[in-house]
Amino acid sequence: MMRVIAGSARGVPLRVPPGQRVRPTSGRVRTSLFSILGDAVVGARVADLFAGSGALGIEALSRGAAFCCFVENARPALAALADNLARTRLADRAEVLRLDAFDAIPSLAAHGPFDLVLLDPPYRLIGAGFASFLNALGAVLAPEGTLVVQHDTHTALPQAIGPFCIADERLYGTATVTTMKRAAAASA
Repeated sequence: MMRVIAGSARGVPLRVPPGQRVRPTSGRVRTSLFSILGDAVVGARVADLFAGSGALGIEALSRGAAFCCFVENARPALAALADNLARTRLADRAEVLRLDAFDAIPSLAAHGPFDLVLLDPPYRLIGAGFASFLNALGAVLAPEGTLVVQHDTHTALPQAIGPFCIADERLYGTATVTTMKRAAAASA
């Protein structure tokens, strides 16, 4: 069973939609990711794209993020996400956009800018065109903001995409978590 790892909702079980369309981020990866992000989460405005059950965004809210905008379009995942926000009592700091993440940038712009954008897309979507999508997220990311992409270990992201470059990369079995920042922020 998946649970919130730390913060105000620590230990609350999270519902995962049935089937294989959603691949929740493991507790080990979430623990490591939020350890890397540290205090940068506190007070942050977060976007959780390809949100699924909402585990990443809910973890951020539980750890003190000010707001999280969840983007998801699959009905079973949306039902699980709504249930998880209610269970954790974090819905008052959340907005759920029922959209395909690739079409969400104009809607996200109305809620941004974001300090942290979390992406855990289906691994099959990371390929041609994904770099352009990451580049477009620059429009909704705060100048010192961070993009976090979870992807298949066998699919490497380029060292630089538009204004972003890789700031950190960690491997967890078949999953890799890549943290990206604007080139000027990463070198500072």
